[in-house]
Amino acid sequence: MVIGFRLYIYHSQNGGLTWRPSGSYKMSSGGVQGPFFQTENRGWLWVSAQNGRSGGYLMRTTDGGEKWHALYRTTDWSGRLQLDFVSTSVGWALCDQGPHKGLYRTIDGGVSWRKIGRLGAADRG
Repeated sequence: MVIGFRLYIYHSQNGGLTWRPSGSYKMSSGGVQGPFFQTENRGWLWVSAQNGRSGGYLMRTTDGGEKWHALYRTTDWSGRLQLDFVSTSVGWALCDQGPHKGLYRTIDGGVSWRKIGRLGAADRG
């Protein structure tokens, strides 16, 4: 999977020999962070707001990037967001800027999140 030209999400089904735009999603604006794939087919990525605004939404695919679905929208997260999932249900998001910076956990595949830790100035790297 690649994100880029004309704000499409591109994916390959042949190991990167050819690429085509995802059939279900074209970004209108914002930046993409992540993506994190837990398996060959199941992955998540974060689409952030642009122009210095906070927030964005978490997207998920279950077919290797052919189709993407918005799971979670928030105005709380800003800055860089790092995703890590250990199963189809359990994952973490690390938000490193803004008043809501911290470590968040999901137990429902990214549909909802709970803050489980804060970051102080000494925690940023």
